[in-house]
Amino acid sequence: MLLQHLEFDPKFKNMQQTIIYKTIPRPNPALIEMLKGIPVADLHDEMNAIDRRTRLMSPKMRALFPCNPFVGPAVTAYNTPGDNLMMHTALFYAQRGDVLIITNGGFVDGALCGSNAVMQAMKIGVAAMVIDGPARDSAQIKELGFGVWSTSITASKPGKEAPGMVNTPIYCAGVRVNPGDIVVGDQDSVIVIDPGDVERLVAAAKARIHRDEMMHVAISKGSTLFQEIGCGERLQSIGAVIKEGHWKVTD
Repeated sequence: MLLQHLEFDPKFKNMQQTIIYKTIPRPNPALIEMLKGIPVADLHDEMNAIDRRTRLMSPKMRALFPCNPFVGPAVTAYNTPGDNLMMHTALFYAQRGDVLIITNGGFVDGALCGSNAVMQAMKIGVAAMVIDGPARDSAQIKELGFGVWSTSITASKPGKEAPGMVNTPIYCAGVRVNPGDIVVGDQDSVIVIDPGDVERLVAAAKARIHRDEMMHVAISKGSTLFQEIGCGERLQSIGAVIKEGHWKVTD
């Protein structure tokens, strides 16, 4: 089925018509500013147990080259495998600061993004492109210095004729992304955040960062990470047996 990755939303089930929304629900710009400079790992650590498992993209999603972190609202595009017409459409409607979230379901045929699209994204002021599927022109994109995250790379030529969706809910690298969700990415990973959870997450992540800074000071003064995170007590709680000397066959 063409829209197999959108079947979770009843509005799109059995739909064969291309649907394009020009705009997204835009979060308060202050929320975007709050998230700048907060590492993905610290945001992830402070999510609830369900969000930690459902909002962090697959490790297959990697930056094409070491580049700056990004944060911005999601503009989404679902592309038929082998085609990138919906990527171009989403890029056309994107605004400064947006993050393009592009998928073909993770298929490896037909690059979803290349250097021409990156040049257009840079002119608009797009914050980054996140692609569940292939990118190409990786050397040129690195030279341009624009942040592209993708799950694969291929020179495979895409078509520009197939149906799809723009600015509807999609799945990208295992994570549901709604248009207007806030997306944060760095060298570790890409994470998707509900705008309503930003203030709590930022406060908790900043507190975690402060604790880590204090831990670094303690370690520099002679403490150990084992002590600082309470490994001794944790081992005791699980009934660990610590023996003198080394392991022998008779053990």
